[in-house]
Amino acid sequence: MVDSLADTLNSKTFNIYKMNWQRLRSNLPRYTFALLLVAILTMVSLGKFYDKLDVDYNALVLTLLFALSVFVLGMHVNIVATLESVLNKDKSEIAKPLLTLEDLYKSVADTIDEEAKTSNDRSIIRLGSLHADIGYKRVINTQPKKYYKNFDEKFAQCVKKSGANGWEVRQVILVTDKDRFNYILDKMMKPEFQKGKNFTVKVFIPPFSAPYISPLIIGNRKGYLAYDDRSEYRVKAGIYLLGEQNVNLLIEYFDSIWATPGSYELRSPTHINEHVVKEIRDRLESL
Repeated sequence: MVDSLADTLNSKTFNIYKMNWQRLRSNLPRYTFALLLVAILTMVSLGKFYDKLDVDYNALVLTLLFALSVFVLGMHVNIVATLESVLNKDKSEIAKPLLTLEDLYKSVADTIDEEAKTSNDRSIIRLGSLHADIGYKRVINTQPKKYYKNFDEKFAQCVKKSGANGWEVRQVILVTDKDRFNYILDKMMKPEFQKGKNFTVKVFIPPFSAPYISPLIIGNRKGYLAYDDRSEYRVKAGIYLLGEQNVNLLIEYFDSIWATPGSYELRSPTHINEHVVKEIRDRLESL
């Protein structure tokens, strides 16, 4: 119990509370002086005013008490607001592990829904599908599991709604063989993807096969890092990141991949680039 108390005393949250309490306490003499000054000025001013009106001093006392009550209430509101800001600040940067497929894909789908509501479908999604062939046979399931299907539908809706006044969707895909590329092309030809007006896809063909960490950033404050699933072209588990500082790192990581020379822009914001399809096929044939 002593160790637990020590951990609590040394915790970030406790230190923030302590710092803010010390700040409030250090300002107490100033608040007290201001309170006395306001009380004196109020009594003098109202005393002269009530003398002219021939009003009982009981009314003066009641007025003064009312003024003090308003002041104390204002102080209380200020303290509560300070504590709330501390709590919000403490929760603004979060890293949460998601260790199962269900948890990971459900969290992503929920985050897309939340971002759609708060941004009115006007935000950026950056998705890295960095699945490399590391010696395990991949399965492309035509009837995906429920949590896969839910995510796929949410992502497809974002692509469908992409445009000048909607989502912007950027996807980076790692392609290691012809089967994977054909699957991607078939997906790009689906009606919901064809309707996207601000959906850009870049393809990388790696010189070697290795597992990669795939990023997904939804908006500017929510993101994921997930590691490869060896059995499917999916991710297996990952970390949910919340907060501008955390997500800025993910955005830098994604943007560095996005800007890497040697990629193929398979899809521009409004259409598939047919000449790039041929270039990718030729490159895969030569491997």
